[in-house]
Amino acid sequence: MWKGALVLGAVVGMAAVCFGQTKWDGIVKGLSSADFSEREAAARTLENATWRDLPALRAMAAGADDTEVKARFANRVEELELEGLIHPRPISLDVKNANITDLCAALSQATGVQITPWTRGPQGGPWTEHAVDKPFWEVFADLEKQSMLHIQNAGDTIEVAAGPERTGGTGPIQGDWTEKAVGDFLFHVGMGRQPNAARPGEMLAFGMRGDPRVRLVRCDLPEILSVVDDQGNVLYNAVPRRASMGTAENMPEVNLATGFPAPDGKNRKVTITGQMRVLEATAVEKTPVTLAMQPGDPVVIGGRTWRLWAIPPLRDEGWIINVAQGNRGVASSDVPLAIRVVDSAGAEVWNATLDGQQHAQVHPATAKPPLTAELTAATVMKEEVVKFEFKDVPVPDAGDPFR
Repeated sequence: MWKGALVLGAVVGMAAVCFGQTKWDGIVKGLSSADFSEREAAARTLENATWRDLPALRAMAAGADDTEVKARFANRVEELELEGLIHPRPISLDVKNANITDLCAALSQATGVQITPWTRGPQGGPWTEHAVDKPFWEVFADLEKQSMLHIQNAGDTIEVAAGPERTGGTGPIQGDWTEKAVGDFLFHVGMGRQPNAARPGEMLAFGMRGDPRVRLVRCDLPEILSVVDDQGNVLYNAVPRRASMGTAENMPEVNLATGFPAPDGKNRKVTITGQMRVLEATAVEKTPVTLAMQPGDPVVIGGRTWRLWAIPPLRDEGWIINVAQGNRGVASSDVPLAIRVVDSAGAEVWNATLDGQQHAQVHPATAKPPLTAELTAATVMKEEVVKFEFKDVPVPDAGDPFR
């Protein structure tokens, strides 16, 4: 069933102060009480703990002697960790007159995801930004206003490019784009005149990019539902479709295009509406795996079988982590699966989303063995619909072709 509109977003606007020791002591005392109402009151207070309290929650779970107290804290840790995988937290960024390389380094540190500069094009910049606890796309929009930026998936990496052109559904398009952040997603539209068309018309390029930190989420292709001009004429009207869910490493980058009749007259504007189906995990299972240099025993998680192994660096080229997925008699599943790899010092080596294909990824040569992977698979999913709308989008003149 299609559900109502949802604005998916990071947890923003929470109090900057974590729970204090007095609050924690009260929760522990309440959870340990023989009185049911006191235990339930303490449990409700514990539900108000946020991601800022995670270090304290982990410590309380590890140090608790009472079985119920330990379980309550551990459950809250799992809930907050899952929430962070689905709806990434706000980021803080502090850069001044940064070039594209320095900006990507700062974004990598702020998000915990490796973001690399695309250096084969214009370098753009410089960028200056001081953001404290802001949603990722809000920070990215602030940076874009200073100098053009474009974030995209490139195989197993997240790249940020600078320059006057950005990639659309049919290739580079010169001209204006309109973007709108809806929670964890950035939707964009751009229009141009169709060249060599049998009848004059407009080509609407549109797409979506997800916050690169999102895990355990599957997105359908975004779809345009209607295009209405400023006189109220319906230029495009689609019937909502039901397509299979798709996903990609570290969230999909989707670029599409469709055509519609050009409105009469010049300097016309249109309103564009659309939507995207989203499946996100509400419950997960986790499995730790120590990576050897040979394929180890198969790991079954999320209804799928996986084999993982790591090849140490040759010279200074970095580790290669291999992931192979095969059913081996286990029923295939469409649930997403996340992988996080750390070295013996606890340093994160890799954090990504897997989609069933055989996979090999190069990682830092400085990682200290043994490497340990934690696989997290969704066991329960819920469906939502994200809706977006662009108002007063200018239609280009006939001399402005879609290139």
